[in-house]
Amino acid sequence: MEGTVIPGMKQWTVEQLEVHTLSYILSNTARVADALYGTMVAKAMNQRGGGSLNEGELASCRVSVDAGIAEFLTLRLEQFLKEIVTLFPRGRRIPLTAPRYRINCYFWTAAINKNQAEKQRAVFEALLTSYPKIRPGLTYVGIQFELSKFKFNTEQAIMLMALGQALGKWRVDIPKAEQYSVVDPDEAAAIGMIKIASI
Repeated sequence: MEGTVIPGMKQWTVEQLEVHTLSYILSNTARVADALYGTMVAKAMNQRGGGSLNEGELASCRVSVDAGIAEFLTLRLEQFLKEIVTLFPRGRRIPLTAPRYRINCYFWTAAINKNQAEKQRAVFEALLTSYPKIRPGLTYVGIQFELSKFKFNTEQAIMLMALGQALGKWRVDIPKAEQYSVVDPDEAAAIGMIKIASI
C-alpha cells in the first residue's frame, strides 16, 4: 500500500531536524530518516492507545518523514547558498558593497563571501559526499537533475558551481566564441554548456 503525507507529521519531522547541523543531516540522511521514522511510528501508536499500525499507516509515516526531510533540506540549502553567493545578471552593474571575489558564470557574475564560504565548507563537502555525481564534467542542468529533490533551479546550480570554484574544488567553464563554429556561445550556455571543469 502506498502511503500519503500526513501534514502534521511532516511538520513534526521538520521541527525535529532543527537540532542538527545541515552538514550532519546531509552526511547522515538515511540514519536520521530511520530514527525519525521509528519515533513517528511509536508516537502514532501512542496516540491511538497502543496496537500496531497497518501497512498503509506505516507507509504514510515513512512518506511523511521523507517529505519533511526533503522540505527541510530544500529550505536550508537555499539559505546556505544565499548567505555565501550573490548572482548578478550579465550587464548589470554590481554594487560596491558586493563581495570582491567574483566569478564569471556567463549569464551571471557570482559575488562570493569567501570568509562565509570557508566557514560553511563542511556543508559543501557533505553535499558532495552525499551526491558524488556532482563533479567536473557536469553542467548546471546536470546539477539541477542530481539535486532535483531539493527543487534546485538554474540559479542555485550556478551558485553551487561558483562556490565550488571559490573553495578550490573545480572551476566554472563557460562557452567561448572560439569553441563553437556553428552554435552561438549564448545559445550553448542556454542549452546547458556552462559546466564544472577540473582545475
